[in-house]
Amino acid sequence: MGYNVAQVKRRLFNILSALSLLLCVATTVLWVRSYWVQILWSHRGESGETYFVRSNDGCIEVMDTTGITVWPWTGFHEFPADDSSNGFRWGYLGFDVHLQNPANTTGPLWFDTPDWFIYCITLVLPCLWYRSYRRNRDRKLKGLCLTCGYDLRTIKDRCPECGTPIVATEAKA
Repeated sequence: MGYNVAQVKRRLFNILSALSLLLCVATTVLWVRSYWVQILWSHRGESGETYFVRSNDGCIEVMDTTGITVWPWTGFHEFPADDSSNGFRWGYLGFDVHLQNPANTTGPLWFDTPDWFIYCITLVLPCLWYRSYRRNRDRKLKGLCLTCGYDLRTIKDRCPECGTPIVATEAKA
């Protein structure tokens, strides 16, 4: 039995919505936890550059320390939360750019994205999925076409408005 394009799109939308909801929950956990513990993932490259992703003080920070061999390790680490920042810092609404030593352009440079922003972005697809679920459920209960909303209570085979075939469960409603 083959799938039509609408079924594939619907299934893909369901999968992406579930993944987005999972990311939203993970972001929420990191967000709450970041005020007590900073979680740091680092990767040290072959030529000495080190890259970091850190959850700290309500932000996700991405840092590049090219040319500096500060930490020689790779992996996940936890430290107490730290809201100190020295050097140049520019930001608005939690989106920040840090430059540790403005005179030295090879110094650490990092970007902050607030957790609330990531939370909102990852919540969009689950909200759209829920809206679609509610709309389809309400249309089924009222005996309407799932595609266009036309009243199907007296129709037996196809929706006269859009031509969608009526499934047996829709006709019973």
